[in-house]
Parts: sequence; structure tokens; C-alpha cells
Amino acid sequence: MYTKQQLNNYLEWDIYSWSKAIDCWDEILNKQSNLKSLKALELGGRNGGLSLYLAQKGIHTVCSDFGGPTPKANALHQQENIAAIIEYADIDASNINFPDAQFDIVIFKSILGVVAANGKTENLALASNEIFRVLKPGGILLFAENMKASSLHSWARKKFVRWGNNWHYLSINEMEQFVAPYQTKKIQYFGFISAFVKIAALKKLAYFIDLLKYRFIPNSWKYIAYGWAQKAQN
Repeated sequence: MYTKQQLNNYLEWDIYSWSKAIDCWDEILNKQSNLKSLKALELGGRNGGLSLYLAQKGIHTVCSDFGGPTPKANALHQQENIAAIIEYADIDASNINFPDAQFDIVIFKSILGVVAANGKTENLALASNEIFRVLKPGGILLFAENMKASSLHSWARKKFVRWGNNWHYLSINEMEQFVAPYQTKKIQYFGFISAFVKIAALKKLAYFIDLLKYRFIPNSWKYIAYGWAQKAQN
């Protein structure tokens, strides 16, 4: 069980809904025999939250972003006393500057929308291929992504979200295609009302309403996809 402060550090926004991803990732990571022997890459790391999540499990992590992570990332890692097992890198997710089979884990949250922004949907396949390439045999992709969701979500984003017209919100088919090369995978979808609630004090209530309505809302209306995908051993 994670504290609210930990979830804020890892996820930064809408922490209750996105924490469903953390729970799912823990399921697969808890099955690994020696986490301290693993090496991970966080893509789109920005402020370093997911690198912190992995490093606190003892996993050596490369925290990366396009243009490099912000100074906040290093400050957070220093504050949490795990900076010794974190490196920093400037990496484009569609052209990862590492050789093949370098990482046991690749992790990202909410990056594909900018990778494929402004109609550049061909970049989704590039990013998928690059992530698959740099994972070792048996390596694991941990992901959480913003989805297209309902027509109401699409309207609200265009109307009220500054980047809503440029960001690419994935369809279920695009998410499934992204993880198609992997031997085993788990994709889940969550969240409807929480996307519309901007008052922080009401976010937890919205999360519980979404939990209650989870089985009655089609996946195509949910705004978060999360899960894991594992590469074949050979």
C-alpha cells in the first residue's frame, strides 16, 4: 500500500485513477526473482516519478526524456536517497539511442500522445519497435497511457485542454497494436468521471464513483489504459 505522498511523487496528477497502473505493475514485478539485478529505462521521465518508483525497489534505472529530465527529477531522487542507482539521459522514444537488448524493464506513463502528436501516428509503430528492440529476451514493458475514451471526453479536451487539439489520444486498437509483438500481456482500462473533475479535493470521490461504475462502462469510454507486456525469452 502506497501513501498519498508516494503516489504524488510517482504519478504527479490524478493519482488515484492512475494508481491502478502501479497496482498492476507490482503484480508482475513481485514475480521477478531479484529486482536489484535488473536494469530499467523510464521514457518521458520528466520529473522522474516512475524512476523513483523502480529505484525504491532496488532497480537500477535510466531516467530519460526528450531533451532530458527536469532538475526536479534529480532533486527528488536525491531527497529520497536513491540517486546512486539512477542515471539520466536525453532520449527520443521513437529513436532510442541504446543498443539492442539492454534493459530488463521499460516503463512509461502518458507519453504516446506526444510521440504521435499533430497527426504523426506513424511514430507509434517506431516507438513500439524501439522499446521492443532495447528490451532483453524476457524483458517487460510497463505502460500507462491516455486513451481516446468517449465522445464527451474528446469534446471536453478540445474545449478546455490547452493541448487537446494536438495531443493524440489512443484508440483501443492502437494500444493493442502497440503491445502486439510481446508474447504475454495484460491491458486494462479505467476511469470515466475522474477525467472531468479538476478540483483536487474531489478527485478521490470521483475515483470511487468510477470504481463503482467500472463494470457498467465500456472500455472504449475509459480514459486510461495500463498494464504490462513481456517479451519472449528467446
